[in-house]
Amino acid sequence: MARKRRTVKKQTNPLEETVEQFLLKNVEAAGGMCIKFKDPARRGAPDRLVLMPGRPALFVELKRPRIGRLAAHQIRYHRDLRAIGQRVWVLWSKEDVYEFFAKI
Repeated sequence: MARKRRTVKKQTNPLEETVEQFLLKNVEAAGGMCIKFKDPARRGAPDRLVLMPGRPALFVELKRPRIGRLAAHQIRYHRDLRAIGQRVWVLWSKEDVYEFFAKI
């Protein structure tokens, strides 16, 4: 006789995509653009370029809450952007997205 498998709902952390979609939705609701950003010439580019009306461009890196880590090449890329006066944010959760909007 086959045993019945019991399914147990695990407590999991939200995916990075969940935070990214939340950011996208909120940026567009505020009249901005949230562009997927890629640099074909270099590793470590932030995930999104956020453009808000009347504001300078903002680079946003998204990470999975409590699990995600910045890689060394991402840290270097962010450092280089900041060195030329650009603003780089690392968002780990929906709460960070709220804080991001409060500060910009």
